[in-house]
Amino acid sequence: MVQQLASKTKDNYKNLIEESGYGVVYTPPELADFVSKIVINEIKNDKSFVKKEKFIVLDPSCGENALLNSINRINNRKFNIDFIGVDVDKNVINNNKKLYSGRHFIFDSFDSILPTNQISTEYFWKLKFDSPNLIISNPPWSSNRIYDKNILLEHGFTLSKGQYDSYELFIELCLNIVADDGYCAFILPDSVFSDEKSNLRKLLLEKSSIKVIARLGEKIFEGVHRATTIIITKKCKPTKLTKTKCFRLATNARKDYLSNNIDIYRHYIEVAHFVKQDRFCNNLNYNFDIDTQEQEELLIRKIEQNKIDWNSIFKFNRGVEISKQGLVVECPYCGIAQGVSKKQINAGSKICKNCSKIFQFSKNNIESVISTSKEDNYTKIYVGENIQRYYLKGNKYIIKNKKGIDYKSKDIYMPPKILIRKTGLGINACIDYDSTYISQTVYSCNYIKENNIPLEYYLGVLNSRVMYYYYLKLFGENEWKSHPYFTKEVVFCLPIRQIDNTNMDICLEIANLTKKIINNYSRDIDFQIENLIYKLYNLTDNDIEIIKTEINKLPNLGAINHMKY
Repeated sequence: MVQQLASKTKDNYKNLIEESGYGVVYTPPELADFVSKIVINEIKNDKSFVKKEKFIVLDPSCGENALLNSINRINNRKFNIDFIGVDVDKNVINNNKKLYSGRHFIFDSFDSILPTNQISTEYFWKLKFDSPNLIISNPPWSSNRIYDKNILLEHGFTLSKGQYDSYELFIELCLNIVADDGYCAFILPDSVFSDEKSNLRKLLLEKSSIKVIARLGEKIFEGVHRATTIIITKKCKPTKLTKTKCFRLATNARKDYLSNNIDIYRHYIEVAHFVKQDRFCNNLNYNFDIDTQEQEELLIRKIEQNKIDWNSIFKFNRGVEISKQGLVVECPYCGIAQGVSKKQINAGSKICKNCSKIFQFSKNNIESVISTSKEDNYTKIYVGENIQRYYLKGNKYIIKNKKGIDYKSKDIYMPPKILIRKTGLGINACIDYDSTYISQTVYSCNYIKENNIPLEYYLGVLNSRVMYYYYLKLFGENEWKSHPYFTKEVVFCLPIRQIDNTNMDICLEIANLTKKIINNYSRDIDFQIENLIYKLYNLTDNDIEIIKTEINKLPNLGAINHMKY
């Protein structure tokens, strides 16, 4: 049975490589050279690294060999290197053998994750090749589950216990098989920063010294709408003094790079900064807050002092489980209406969420349960685009009592409630004083019990530049990307200051000004609120200047330009 599953897994993996848009995207030469320069210089400048007589470089997902070829060129005989390239695609391996014959290159075709069912994956690799001193890899980014989870666990892949992406398996493999004191260089999607990847970050922090984390943003891979990150590690136990070099390719610099107007490696050398790896270990969910420089750490800690416990004050919910377009189809077998995705529309079929039967449908079968105008049996609903900073802009209407639509309990819509936009750039929050429905792209926060602190106080602090600065520094979402969104974990870690007798007057001033700005936005009142929040958090002139400088560095985007000073 195990052998059959392993064989089936390999076939699935080959099909995925052929069919997946992300699976077939090979590394651009400019990116390959950038990664190669970084890792070679890290090794060259590592005084503790013992130069080996036989230096082995492995790429376990080598594709057309861009990374190994780049290392070979950039190395320029600094090390005497043997190269090993492995890929599941036999055709690309055969082509590599022809192109690189007799040039210290070894190529082999097998599934790097589950190469055999006879022995563990790690043991297979150690029998197959000598331990590599450097592993460089742009692993598949797909989230498709192509392996049997139980088999992965048998082979020692601890990250397969929960939800995982393919690249996580490759990272765990590489950390296991690289030689002691050896280096790994990974090209990854920036989902590595997401809440869901806390176990991956924990693994990286515990099993290696992280030498470099570099966020490059989107468009690095042509046609791939996901942001790119580089992580470089050394297989050795980190200490309290271990430092990580952090780099972000900002919006304007990325435009210059994509237009060939800057040398990205030189820019990296100029703007990268160091932070202690230990800070990541102490962060909530092992967050990689690479945008917070060491000189800003005291300001971050000051903002975090005396913060509220969100869970003891607010109930957190999201609204009707429907997209903002409200597109649904009814299952012909059970009559249950359910949302439909673009992929399902293109395929003309889906699996019913209620009866689990596959059914076909055409575009004529699709209806929208959300309307821009009020009709009979419809009620008002707010979707993400209606939630602005401090105020509500328009609304839509949703049909009532549609069988299959999860409208949620009416209790979550009871007023007053803070509404927070789930998707988009920046923190956009307002208050709904009516019992209006919200969609799944809007979060609501209601008081758990009666509270003598005005809800407008919390809204004023939540929408402040101080809070946005904190969010930028910890979570790094400072530019538009294809899939930006908040989570409950992010919202509930924002450090809104507790109120007691010593600061109640400031609290009430903030709340009163917030009530005014809700009814009629004024930039003057906006900054009056901001000045009170500086006072609330005991910020110095230098602290305020740091915040102003960072906010004003934000890219020129309409969604956040109003935050600038």
